[in-house]
Amino acid sequence: MDATKRCSTCHEVRATSEFNVRTAAKDGLQARCRTCSRAWYEANHVEHRVNVRRRAVEVPREYKRRLGDHLSRHPCVDCGEDDVRVLEFDHVPGVEKHADVAAMVAAGGRWSDIEAEIAKCEVRCASCHRRITCERRGDWRAVLAAELRTSSADRPHSGCRSSWARLVIPSPPAPGWPRTRRRHRGPGEA
Repeated sequence: MDATKRCSTCHEVRATSEFNVRTAAKDGLQARCRTCSRAWYEANHVEHRVNVRRRAVEVPREYKRRLGDHLSRHPCVDCGEDDVRVLEFDHVPGVEKHADVAAMVAAGGRWSDIEAEIAKCEVRCASCHRRITCERRGDWRAVLAAELRTSSADRPHSGCRSSWARLVIPSPPAPGWPRTRRRHRGPGEA
């Protein structure tokens, strides 16, 4: 026998196949039957669309404000950079990453889910984030950087206060490099 459920609007007991899906509900179904849902939407569709559009603008704006507040209170863990324009969330190794925090904000997910994802992260400036990610992955640039690393006295200040920035600037390339581009001559030109 097919499972049944009582509609919260018309109070009729109906087969579960007559209810739309709602993954957030305990039973995975909406409280209203499809007939009542359709009637509600037909009566309220204009106001509903206005509210959906309003939330699509307001929710990400509010989430961005909250992220800005968080970043303004948490400077880069490596170099102490506190300019929110360059701060990012870096997921701690060994912790399961659900999604990028910025992607979750753009998608308009629940703030509680975004907060849970932020708890798995450290705040780093873009430069330190790129450097540590490169090191973690064992990228060829990390190997090169390790070979070139010396004291900070040998290198002019790069704008980042991180110890990662202490690299020797490689010697300039040979004279004449990069080569100047030659003008392309068309047919019949000397």
